[in-house]
Amino acid sequence: MSLMYGKEKNVDHEFDQADVGFLTFFSRLPPKRADTIRLFDRRDFFSAHGADAQYIAAHVFHTQSVIKHLGSAAKGGLPSVTLSNNVATAFLRDALTARQLRVEIWAPEPGQGKKTAKFRLEKEASPGNLQAVEDLLFVNTDLLSAPIIMAVKIGMSPTFGLSLRYFMNKLRISSAYDSGIPPTGPASTSTSKTKTVGVAFADTSVREIGVSEFIDSDLFSNVESLIIQLSVKEAVIPMSSKSGNTDRDIELNKLKGVLERCGVVISERKQSEFTAKNIDQDLARLLLESTSNVDATASIPELASPTSPTSSAVSALLSYLALLGDSSNHNAYTLRTHDLSQYMKLDASALRALGLVGDGTTSEKNTTLHGLLNKCKTAQGTRLLGSWLKQPLVNLHEIQKRQDLDDYLRMMPDMHRISKRFQRSVASLEDVVRVYQAAQKLSGLVEALNSVETENVEYTRLIEEIYLSKLKEHSINLEKYSEMVEQTLDLDELSSHNFVIKPDYDDRLRELAGKLMEVRDGLDTEHRSVGRELGLELDKKLHLENSQLYGHCFRLTKADAKVINNNKNFTELGTNKSGVYFTTKKLKGLSIDYQEITETYTKTQSGLVKEIVNIAATYTPVLEALDNQIAHLDVIVSFAHVSVNAPEAYVRPKLIPKGEGDLILKEARHPLLEVQDDISFIPNDVQMIKGESEFQIIRTSTYDGFGLAWAISEHIALHIHAFCLFATHFHELTALDQQLTHVKNLHVVAHVTKTGESTQDRDITLLYKVEPGKSYDCVCDQSFGIHVAELANFPEDVVKLAKRKADELEDFGGEHEETPAHSKELTEEGSKIVEEMLHLWASRCASSTENGEDIMDDDDVDKEIAILRDCVESYRDRIDGNPWVQSLLTTL
Repeated sequence: MSLMYGKEKNVDHEFDQADVGFLTFFSRLPPKRADTIRLFDRRDFFSAHGADAQYIAAHVFHTQSVIKHLGSAAKGGLPSVTLSNNVATAFLRDALTARQLRVEIWAPEPGQGKKTAKFRLEKEASPGNLQAVEDLLFVNTDLLSAPIIMAVKIGMSPTFGLSLRYFMNKLRISSAYDSGIPPTGPASTSTSKTKTVGVAFADTSVREIGVSEFIDSDLFSNVESLIIQLSVKEAVIPMSSKSGNTDRDIELNKLKGVLERCGVVISERKQSEFTAKNIDQDLARLLLESTSNVDATASIPELASPTSPTSSAVSALLSYLALLGDSSNHNAYTLRTHDLSQYMKLDASALRALGLVGDGTTSEKNTTLHGLLNKCKTAQGTRLLGSWLKQPLVNLHEIQKRQDLDDYLRMMPDMHRISKRFQRSVASLEDVVRVYQAAQKLSGLVEALNSVETENVEYTRLIEEIYLSKLKEHSINLEKYSEMVEQTLDLDELSSHNFVIKPDYDDRLRELAGKLMEVRDGLDTEHRSVGRELGLELDKKLHLENSQLYGHCFRLTKADAKVINNNKNFTELGTNKSGVYFTTKKLKGLSIDYQEITETYTKTQSGLVKEIVNIAATYTPVLEALDNQIAHLDVIVSFAHVSVNAPEAYVRPKLIPKGEGDLILKEARHPLLEVQDDISFIPNDVQMIKGESEFQIIRTSTYDGFGLAWAISEHIALHIHAFCLFATHFHELTALDQQLTHVKNLHVVAHVTKTGESTQDRDITLLYKVEPGKSYDCVCDQSFGIHVAELANFPEDVVKLAKRKADELEDFGGEHEETPAHSKELTEEGSKIVEEMLHLWASRCASSTENGEDIMDDDDVDKEIAILRDCVESYRDRIDGNPWVQSLLTTL
């Protein structure tokens, strides 16, 4: 016990005792994946070695000075770092939930004493499977992101239909006809294969299993949408074959690319694990009794066949998580299906472009929509908000429900996590008390919701339906729970953060409680005595604290600590930013007595604690249902708070059934823009009117691929009729609005201000505002690029040439085509004049040859320019008589 009151233990010295033996052991460890961190539990601290030590030094301590080298200095030694238990716990939590790393924790093999040279793998965890470390990492910390893991199985079935080549030929033929080039090559059909993807996913933190099955493309776009919607952290997929070049390997490589793009950790398992065996029996053991009474494989179509890809995925997922091996999982899980069509599809690029959520490693308060909207007070509310943002609803009724709740509208623990601890019999009295405190708040919550008056009867009915009726029911169901807690726990001790059984239940507990009271009285007496001796005011200057490191001790600020210097009555224990800790001989003895009596009390009450936890576990269904209600309310209130306190008021959009209306946005902007510092922006209006502007083209200019772009855009506008924004650099596509009335052309506005006489003396301002019409209808002619070139002082002849070429490329007709400035006859005559003049110039130019090559120096160039001027003068009369030639010469 003396170590408790001395300086902090020298963990490096203790660490060095087993260098030689440990180095031998470490060198023989099997290789690990690059994304895996190995930590070694050395009882009082943790250590990491090799590349792991360097990673931790860089990302946790942010300095290389913490690295120690074990072994021979001549050989460089093994880089190593040590972490206190608190630092290691925080690092593990960050590694698994934010950095997408795997973790291995190695513990000393028994019977080694202090010199721990050999270790065994005790715990493994990955971003999608936190079961082994959940109690270590999340006892006093909320889990803010769900550890979703999924297994994927790809099934292929032959289907006769149009091949991709056929589709591409159709596009090519369409493009050829449009450009006046006759098509070549036959269009054929072929036998293709339909790709059916079966997915099983699980969230072990809330004990839920889900399945989904769908047809997907070669790009696995639906898989990517599912990953985004569920916030998948880890994926289990089959291993590739030994050859690596089969059709299945090709598909798996494509799938891996999608998973890596979405930041999902990949776990490859043997193909045999994806063979469905006894799925119906396994699920019956895992599912809640109310669920397993109905055969899951019969009620869910995706599981109806043991050979279906979804059944195979479920088999692999259960095997990887080893759920059946833990009896606490039996009759504890729920099963659901996930329908992709119920939510708007998002891919990884859209997720980043829209700024919906962050990566978990940096602050996202004003940089992501989740950070902006997250005013939630509970962990479950934060998790639900993330799900809502990644799963935008497409059901009109459900959207309007949320909007109505927003129009109407802290001390709640994470019930799902606590109920899981109850089921696994690892909960403490603190967990029991936290649920009790939450239950006590329900009546106040119900009263608060009842007291708010609304003029809209529909809002009142909705609040009653969604919240009040269910909260009242939960409050009634938890009344017996509250009575049990009040009768068995000593609630007066909660103010001291002590969670104990009332001493009245046992004679031994009553005796220990009396001794504790005597020790506490002694601590208070010693506190007053030392205060008088040092002349310090109690609690303001001289603090009596129960430290985890030192036990009961006194604390002074560094400024006041000089009063104990050179005083033999006081023993200094340590110093940190809070002040100086010290003790006395009497206080040290009382602290030891307090710790020993408290430990004895805890052991004596352990049997009663187990009974109370078992009773609390029977309330798990009520707690989980209440948790869902609190999370829902938390998110809705957060939305309402953000809406009311926005820099510019949010408005509620008017929604109508799918396919029946228009898309009209007034002064639209991304909500993150207006909360950024020193950023100004221009809001935009959007009008996509059904039958008038379903297909809108925003354009610049070039020529490549025009035929393919025309065929695709025409097909969407003519046959699909989906609202579509087509941002393109093909000027020619704007002619589509002449064929289809519901195609509208738009351009981005720029403002050019003339500041002087020359073309360079102009300022161009990009307004970032979209307006109707083609770009050559605006004040900037047809190309911003030419104006930018002028502002950058490009040579005037280069700018003229660019303008002439732009006119040629963009002269493709249409409703804006202008009448030619010169007649056909005048143009033909002018062409003959120019041709004759150039022939004359060529014949008069003297050139010398040497070895068959033309030789020309600077004098020759000047001479030929002079000859050209003479030729022009000789044709002056004919040039002056032809306006077409005059206009041509002005552009040179």
